[in-house]
Amino acid sequence: MIQFKLAYHHLVKNKNQSLPFIFSNTIWVAVVYIFLAMLYDTNLKNISFGAIAVALMQLGLGFVILVSGLAIIYAEQTLSKQRTKELGLYSMLGLNKHNLRQVIGIENLLFYAISTGLGLIIGITFSKLSVMSLRVLLNFEHLHQTLTIKPIAIAAIIFAIIFLLLTLYDFWGLRHINPITLWHKASKAETVPKGHTFLAITGLIVLIMGYYISISSRASLSAFLQMMVAIMLVVVGTYLIFIIGSIVFLKLLKQNENYYYKPKNFIAVANMLFRMKQNGAGLATISLLCTATLVSIIASVSLVAGQNNLLNLWSQRDIQIVSRSPINLVQNEQITQFASKTNISLQSRRQMTVTMPTNGELKNNYFKANNSLKTEVAISSLDLQQYNHIEGTHYHLADDEILLYSPDNTYQGKEIIIHGHKYKVKPVTSFNTSFVYNHSTYKPIFIIAKSQAIAQKINPTPVLYVTSFNTVGTKSACKQFGEKLPNLLNADPASITSRFVIKDLFGSLFGGFLFIGVLISLVMICATAMIIYYKQVSEGYSDKANYAIMRQLGLSQQETRKAINSQVLTVFLLPIVGAVINLAFALPVLKNVLSVFSMYNINILISVSFICIALLIIIYMLIYWATTVVYKQIIAS
Repeated sequence: MIQFKLAYHHLVKNKNQSLPFIFSNTIWVAVVYIFLAMLYDTNLKNISFGAIAVALMQLGLGFVILVSGLAIIYAEQTLSKQRTKELGLYSMLGLNKHNLRQVIGIENLLFYAISTGLGLIIGITFSKLSVMSLRVLLNFEHLHQTLTIKPIAIAAIIFAIIFLLLTLYDFWGLRHINPITLWHKASKAETVPKGHTFLAITGLIVLIMGYYISISSRASLSAFLQMMVAIMLVVVGTYLIFIIGSIVFLKLLKQNENYYYKPKNFIAVANMLFRMKQNGAGLATISLLCTATLVSIIASVSLVAGQNNLLNLWSQRDIQIVSRSPINLVQNEQITQFASKTNISLQSRRQMTVTMPTNGELKNNYFKANNSLKTEVAISSLDLQQYNHIEGTHYHLADDEILLYSPDNTYQGKEIIIHGHKYKVKPVTSFNTSFVYNHSTYKPIFIIAKSQAIAQKINPTPVLYVTSFNTVGTKSACKQFGEKLPNLLNADPASITSRFVIKDLFGSLFGGFLFIGVLISLVMICATAMIIYYKQVSEGYSDKANYAIMRQLGLSQQETRKAINSQVLTVFLLPIVGAVINLAFALPVLKNVLSVFSMYNINILISVSFICIALLIIIYMLIYWATTVVYKQIIAS
């Protein structure tokens, strides 16, 4: 069959483009299969808190499929551009549009079969390693996998649909094309795009608006909405800046005679200016992918790194019971008997009374009680005598003085105004019986006043009774005790905190985040590498004729290398610079979103950010080196 031979010939002849396309598709098939295998081939749903991990897996799977589909479409369009001229030749040799569609269909079928086959083999091979990694991250000792056909079939169907849509799109592109226009389409010269200063300024304003929303956000539930708005503005602003702003910038360089009329700068600016509209969109996409990679991996790693701090925030003791009435004798006896039954002992029992938290905003040393999307803190109060007894301290306070405890010492004000009364603040760094009431997302702040009367005046709410103790026994026994204690006391599970139960909960939640974050980051890095590669290949073929003409006019090899390095380096560094700037402005809103998960340690976030930026730059420079070699080979051939 001649159509099959032509399709196979094009695939083999253009292996510099075909092989990376197959490789990237293989990676995406493998990652999608791993997600599906976690969902369908493991007992994740049946493990305690496994439903959380399953929900995260489903979200991650949807995102990976979306990114994979868009990246495949982008790469295939680059491949089809190189294929267009050959199709024109085939049509002039007698093949009709039906025959050309057969060639395209067979070629896409070959790509699909090879990529899906290799991807499933790699996915099945590494799925066992993925299960082992997930078992460690989630601390699920009983997680196991059974290989079934369902995830294999679903992965094959997903990518079959993607390639089918690609093929239909390619068919649609042939509907009104005749052989002559098809032949010249691939080599059609681009015109210099218009630089719209107004749109460039608009893009800058939109970008600044997104940055402002991020840096002005507060640690409340509204941070999620603010983050979504900021993301949309930054995406729009980034595309306008890269597409329109870069054209304006290059035209300004062109007007600078001292810069422009140098061989390497002249060639680089001229080449970039002629295709900056398409080039700018590619650069913006690369920059946003790098930004998304950084944000996803930084958020997931920060949550895992900070989970011990969060565990101490929720309960510094093994068991903490918060109730509106004190634990009575019957309940005490039930707790003691159940502890004996589960082979554990109770130690270091403590009791405390504290006012029920009042939710509100704390801004400019002024506390305003409210319950809205802007709510960020929950203030409770107790008397100094209790605090000194619990902590073993000897503080003395006047009537207008208070001690204030907040997680990671986030409040540094010298005074605070509550209900119209001003109090002098002495920050304290320790409170061994602190807790998060009903596991709320609001930051807990404890105020210690001179007397119970003043504490009640500061926060006039009903009193809560806090009973806490440590447990001694095996891990499984202590966890079983914590799981069954709410039923034993007929209490709301949110009012009883067990470190052993909560630790498994955090392991499921944050371990799932990290597992998904790593896989998604891998997909986005592959997408970035593929876009960069095909961008370099496409530009290499576009620039090849230009450099050949300039060499005939006297351009030396050394000058050619300098021009190539200037052009590639100028374009290549823009996305990573843009990604780092985007991340710098994204950190405030990211910190506030993480605060909703009670992760307040900014030092962890900053440390993880620097490490991730360094790793991404190293990976990016490796991609730069590899793709530049390909670009130079195309120019020199």
